[in-house]
This record gives sequence, C-alpha cells and structure tokens, in this order.
Amino acid sequence: MELPKISKSIKDLQNKNFGFTLIEILIVVAILSTIISLGLFFSIDSYKGYIFLSERDNIVNVLEKARNRALINQYGVPHGVCYDDKESEYILFGGAVFDAFDERNENISGSKIVQISGFPLCGSGNEILFSELSAETSDNQINLTGGRKDFNITINKEGGINW
Repeated sequence: MELPKISKSIKDLQNKNFGFTLIEILIVVAILSTIISLGLFFSIDSYKGYIFLSERDNIVNVLEKARNRALINQYGVPHGVCYDDKESEYILFGGAVFDAFDERNENISGSKIVQISGFPLCGSGNEILFSELSAETSDNQINLTGGRKDFNITINKEGGINW
C-alpha cells in the first residue's frame, strides 16, 4: 500500500492562484465596519444612560443628606441644598441662609451632561431648606433631562423625597 504524496513542489504552488479577491476583502471590511459602528452606538448610548442615572442618584443622596442633618439637628441649625450652575455642583450648607464663605459647606460635583431645571441656584434666596428636627420644607420639583430620558424628583412639605 502506497501513501499519498502530501507535499507539493514549489512549481505546483506557483501555478495555483491563492489568496482573496478584492471583492471578498471589501465585503469583509464592510461587515466589520458595520458591526463596529453599531457597537459604538450602543456603548455610547448606554454610557449616557449610566451618567443620567448616576446624576439622579447623586441628587437624591445630596437631598437626603441635607434632610438627615436637619433631622438630627446637626449644629442646631436648618440644613439646605442649592445648585451652582457655573461649577455644576451641589452645595450642602448649614444655616437659615446660604453663605458662600462658610467653611462647613460641602461641595458635591455633578454632571455637565445632564440638564437640570427646578433646582434652586445658590444665592437666589430660595434654596431647598430643611428645618431642624422636623425637616419640613417648601414643595419643590427638580427635573432632569438627558438625551431621550426625563426624570422628576419631588420634595413635599414634610421633607419627603419622591423619585
């Protein structure tokens, strides 16, 4: 029994056409570019959604922190929150009015991507203020807009934060 000849000579290889045609290469490149562009589109959209939800959670945490400080009567003063739109940050403050030079103020950075409306600006005189021991405040509604998402955070007179 004779084994088949596996190796080919160099002349045999030179006579055969090996490789891909230009059309085959272009089709593969088109398919890959379509897959990559769809992947980028979905990853960017999910990133923006993550930023939006993070900003919502950040605002709720800041509001709850101010309310909790008022409830435990920290420093014996009411506590409040305002928004600095120039720096895109939330400022927690203690006292009946916002004082930009108070060293106890706590600055918490926010997102510049998410648009916020209804959050009182610092120094406007109508900051969100929780009274000591009861956390009562005035009604307020904060609206977040980012891309195709909208969200409302409501604060009632008793200091409840609904989101």
